[in-house]
Amino acid sequence: MTLLTVLTVGVIVPVGCSQEERAPPPAATTKPVNDAGFIESGGDEPPPLDASGLCGNELIPIVDDRPNLYFVVDHSGSMNQKVAGRTLAEATHDAIRDVLSLVGPHVRYGAAVFPNPIIGDCAAGAEVYGLRAGEPAPATGGLSATLRGLLNELDDAPVRGGTPVSTTLEVLSSSLIGEDRRTYVILATDGGPNCNPKQSCGGEDCQLNIEGATVGDFECNEQLNCCDPDFALGAQLNCLDRDPSVAQVAKLRANGVDTFVIGMLGSEPYQDTLNQLAVAGGRSRPANPRYYPADSPNALSDALVEIGLAVAISCTIELDAKPPEPNKVNVYFDQTLVPSDATDGWRWVDDTHIELVGSRCIELQSAKVDQVQIVSGCPTEVK
Repeated sequence: MTLLTVLTVGVIVPVGCSQEERAPPPAATTKPVNDAGFIESGGDEPPPLDASGLCGNELIPIVDDRPNLYFVVDHSGSMNQKVAGRTLAEATHDAIRDVLSLVGPHVRYGAAVFPNPIIGDCAAGAEVYGLRAGEPAPATGGLSATLRGLLNELDDAPVRGGTPVSTTLEVLSSSLIGEDRRTYVILATDGGPNCNPKQSCGGEDCQLNIEGATVGDFECNEQLNCCDPDFALGAQLNCLDRDPSVAQVAKLRANGVDTFVIGMLGSEPYQDTLNQLAVAGGRSRPANPRYYPADSPNALSDALVEIGLAVAISCTIELDAKPPEPNKVNVYFDQTLVPSDATDGWRWVDDTHIELVGSRCIELQSAKVDQVQIVSGCPTEVK
């Protein structure tokens, strides 16, 4: 099932109606509006005053509030490992394509990669595609120009070096925090953060030791801490950079930017660190692992789609004006009326917010609905 590419949401103010006049307004005649990424379909004008079957004639649009979806993507050297014939980096780009093909027109999106695509090694990552509004795919098929541009920039970014998570988030934080709308970061990595020259660690937090690596003729084990700078110049860059990375995610969260964490194949030894990052980001899963595990390309795509749907498809709809008679408002999914019900239907949050709850919210966020319409003028149907 293709994700709804449109959401028709408006309020029709009554001029009188009968019990038989319960059909929602035709989608093809309503004026474009949007909320939480939804874009209303149809023509450029609201319904005509004498539109057949309507209970009213004044369209009150909902508030435009498309969220930002910002991808922070691991391009370290280990992302060159192949899974099912694709490198992890390529699989990540494919998964981003999948989710934005579904929700792209309903969000603004951008991306950064780490380490820095020009400097490489352990340099803090950099933005490769600034936030901008997504757009529908062309009617003739294929990708939208915006999505194609994002994927081209990701594909062109080299895959090499380490995993400088803390410094990358520090560099990006000012612009992300400065956004004037809800912003969500998706941090996708195949390992634990490192590359902090200020770090020092024992063997228990040395990634070379954790992964049982061999450096030349030396085995990194309990007898040899391979992150000791006395062992090799710059060896401390392989220390697990857990606390500074968690602190940067927490800083974003404290300033209204939530972070989803995806751990790809290879990240398993760093489950505790990724759990801490996910919890600090405010968008952790309810059970262990608290981050989103993705040990295959399909699992990675599924995780991103789950996150994207949750972010782009809000179950709370904000109106820009209070309907004159709240007890004469009805909600439709496509042509099907959704009865009012506090636990499994819809309810008023306040004078200008309607919330879909229970199975109706799940239905909406599962991309099973092409249009949502809110019509005022007929007595509210109660479950």
